Amino acid sequence: MSRIGYIGFASRQPVDDVLAACVSALRQRHVRLAGAIQASPEECAECSGALNLKDLEDGTIINFSQDLGSGAEACALDPQALAGIAQRLAEALERRPDLVIVNRFGKAEADGYGLRSVIERAMIAGIPLLVAVREDFGKQWEDFHGGMAERLTLDEAAVLAWCDSVVG
Repeated sequence: MSRIGYIGFASRQPVDDVLAACVSALRQRHVRLAGAIQASPEECAECSGALNLKDLEDGTIINFSQDLGSGAEACALDPQALAGIAQRLAEALERRPDLVIVNRFGKAEADGYGLRSVIERAMIAGIPLLVAVREDFGKQWEDFHGGMAERLTLDEAAVLAWCDSVVG
């Protein structure tokens, strides 16, 4: 069994809900987590429309979007803010969590930045890693991990079973 698991998903599938449910269950099992997942609307009601991640180590909500103004068509992702999140998560890896969860291997990671360095560091350190990968970036993800990762179904029970097998 691989210590790198990924959930492949299509756009609009509820991967964030599955990750949040898994995080909740893992916390109840006292699994030490690092990484980040999408902040829920309840956690960030005043941030409507913004891109926000929740740090799994301390619960901090971090915005990584930039206001491009009305009518803007470019991506609102703020690369500098995302780099700051990556640095924060890299520091958390030094505390040797039981499991690292990264909400996406997406465009930024496929292009060589974003949270890619966190994923790389966790892999090199041998820390179990769970990543959500949208199908649009499946080829880049496959090229990146080179056969080292195990595909998981978008199912809370299946993901938790995998998590239990790598942290236990």
